[in-house]
Amino acid sequence: MLAIEHAGVKPDLVTLAKGLAGGFPLSAVVRQGAHRRRSAAGGLGGTYAGSPVGIAAAHAVLDVVDEEQTRPPARRRSARVCRAAESLAARQGMERSATCVGLGAKTAVEFVEDPATRARRRSSPNRVVAEAEKRG
Repeated sequence: MLAIEHAGVKPDLVTLAKGLAGGFPLSAVVRQGAHRRRSAAGGLGGTYAGSPVGIAAAHAVLDVVDEEQTRPPARRRSARVCRAAESLAARQGMERSATCVGLGAKTAVEFVEDPATRARRRSSPNRVVAEAEKRG
């Protein structure tokens, strides 16, 4: 569900916002273990903390995630983005990307002049964007 699950660590504290409530303003702090205790009202304060409507929106988002099984397709998106970027780079005569990192829709591709040194190829992003725009 969260990117941290792929990092091999167990955090004491996780902060959440943005997509948590499908665009409705809401933030959250999730604690576990010894750090799990109730904060006083307003103790974690902030504009987006504790809104009943925001919490209802977050529950609706979580229901959709569970019902539509959105997690497995999200895991495959990174590989798909990387394959598409590699193919585009090859068609444009660019070196293969040195790195393709990320999870789901948050995947980044870095094109390089020389994969051994990882020296960046500055014109590559412009060429990739131009090709993507051309294809709509």
